[in-house]
Amino acid sequence: MMNRKHIRNGLIGAALVLLAAAALAQGWDAPSLLPFKAEEVSEIEMYQYIVPAATQKKTVSGPDQIAQVCRRIAAASVQPRTDEQSYTGGETTIFRFHLQNESTFEISFTEPHFVRCTDGAVYQTPANLGGIWKAMDVPAESVPENELF
Repeated sequence: MMNRKHIRNGLIGAALVLLAAAALAQGWDAPSLLPFKAEEVSEIEMYQYIVPAATQKKTVSGPDQIAQVCRRIAAASVQPRTDEQSYTGGETTIFRFHLQNESTFEISFTEPHFVRCTDGAVYQTPANLGGIWKAMDVPAESVPENELF
């Protein structure tokens, strides 16, 4: 009787190890939207609009806020897009990361879940990255359309 219990526990343990290994392996090949760490960011400007002339901007510069934005973007699962289809219209959210090395990196998120990065990468994601802008409790300000480009 004791032998069966040990065998059963061993099989359950082995199954859990295999499931954990499979989950880790799946994440290793997943593309990431951020080619840097939150600690390398000095400020993030977030823009949101449906019509570019009515753009609103939020700026975060505190380490905790920067880490929160980076964590949520890094957690988004993305799949590379191979077609050249682009989307216009709908809500657009732009994240402009100002890095400590004085470079910038941008992510543009447009409904329906279409992502384009400064480095030319294009992705589809089930995540609602626009929700990050809404969740940040910082004042929004109107900005001129030319600040977007």
